[in-house]
Amino acid sequence: AGLWETIGTNIPPLNYPVGGGCPSWLFEAEATNVVIQSNSLNTTPWTILSNTINTSGQVSPTVAGNEGWLVEDNSAIAALELVQFITPSSLGTQTATYRFIKDTDETRFPEFALRLNSGEVEQFTQVNTKTGVTNVRSSSGTVSHTIIEEDGWWVLKLTCVGATAIGTDNRVLIRPAASTTLGGFSNAATGSIIVWNIQGELGSTATSPIITAGSSVTRFQDVPLSIATPLLLNDFSIYMEFNL
Repeated sequence: AGLWETIGTNIPPLNYPVGGGCPSWLFEAEATNVVIQSNSLNTTPWTILSNTINTSGQVSPTVAGNEGWLVEDNSAIAALELVQFITPSSLGTQTATYRFIKDTDETRFPEFALRLNSGEVEQFTQVNTKTGVTNVRSSSGTVSHTIIEEDGWWVLKLTCVGATAIGTDNRVLIRPAASTTLGGFSNAATGSIIVWNIQGELGSTATSPIITAGSSVTRFQDVPLSIATPLLLNDFSIYMEFNL
């Protein structure tokens, strides 16, 4: 629910705070999502290892009518996973962002990963879907992560630094039920999560969602709106508050 607005290319959007109040402009640098199928999780190049993948009916947090996906591990024999191999746009720090529903009635322990250059730098991070508490179950190299809540969705950012080559084995990974306890690992764990839009991009800053459907997509740098020339004929002032 809320106000949906269509804007022109490279025009910064207005973010309206939950509960009302003054909106804010969001200015972003150029970014490319290299997860070439960001939201249709039942579609190649996602490798589906016996998971149940269905649209959930849960509308995404930022795009009207764009549904999340229910990812379910219903096997008590193996820890099932969903994998997409990616090709970073260039060598350097890489960030993967996952958005998934915050639980209010049940606690689940999914695991999310970003792997670079055959595991030279990687992290496998679990989340308590009710509280947002995280645990890096396994990692190598220099890694970091953050998690925040946005309108009932968790936004998990995984960052890996310092891979010496792009290589051929780079991947994003989802295990919907990695364990029955945070930080553990159990093949017998079962459960499901609702996921929306996985994003992989260069740098340590996660930008707003870039939807892909078969190829990488670049969102170009936002261009500040210019002030109409007639205003310059009169005295005027501009007051701005901003966060970097």
